[in-house]
Amino acid sequence: MQAAALSTPALSLKAKPRVDNKVMQAWQAATTLPLSRAEAICLDGFGPQMKRKIEVSGPNTFHVSLEWPADIAIETDGPKKATSDFCLNFNTRVLQDGNIYVPTPMRGAAIGPRFMAARLRLGRALRFARMDFQIAGDLGAYVWSRGHVTPNAATRGWLSGNLQNRLGALEPVISAKQYKEIDEATRLKRPDDLYRIANMRDVLGREGRNAFLGAMQGFDNYFNLDATELIKPDLTIGKFMLARQSFIASVPLDCPVYTETFIELLHPRRKLQSRPSMS
Repeated sequence: MQAAALSTPALSLKAKPRVDNKVMQAWQAATTLPLSRAEAICLDGFGPQMKRKIEVSGPNTFHVSLEWPADIAIETDGPKKATSDFCLNFNTRVLQDGNIYVPTPMRGAAIGPRFMAARLRLGRALRFARMDFQIAGDLGAYVWSRGHVTPNAATRGWLSGNLQNRLGALEPVISAKQYKEIDEATRLKRPDDLYRIANMRDVLGREGRNAFLGAMQGFDNYFNLDATELIKPDLTIGKFMLARQSFIASVPLDCPVYTETFIELLHPRRKLQSRPSMS
């Protein structure tokens, strides 16, 4: 997602913000949800230290940026904050995902899931139809598939082909019965097929680990972890199939039971506490 041009009106959502009238007018024309309520939803699970900004990026379309400062000293030249950005498209009623970035030293505090849960709650409050977001990384597809996400129509066929290719590498080390079950699921004909694959928890032995490392050859330079790290502590069939896969997922926002269940999987109750980054 591209950020709005510098000349685009913007509203910084800090304490007692200086309101840009063009942004406020555009927001009020697009929705009856008060901007202050949208801000409160974005802060849920975080706190007032969160820096936030909203920009008008097109007709009835807004770009939202969030920054959460590090609560520890980070010895790196890279960003010392976790960031999240996304687009609210009132024309299509779709929340379009941008990026969530959490520096390695800040990981483990569920910051990414908190960002994602806030997006889902905001989309629900705005009565949007769905949220689309990119799933990638070393284990992103594996983790999110266990949370019942499904690929959108544009990437379903492509992902199905990639899964069938991966199954070819797995075939020599599984039984015919297992192969048939996985092959059926890779067709992605049913909404729960990815969930079924992710939850295939049979642990693979040495031959399976070697087959996995063979399938990962040549890709380590494009990912955060070495492939040998992905087989720890165990390599299950689900992890074999979904590690380093990518797709665009759709989460329906017009089904309260589904959305709230998904949020509960993501959203820790305890609020984060943060100090200014010590840079």
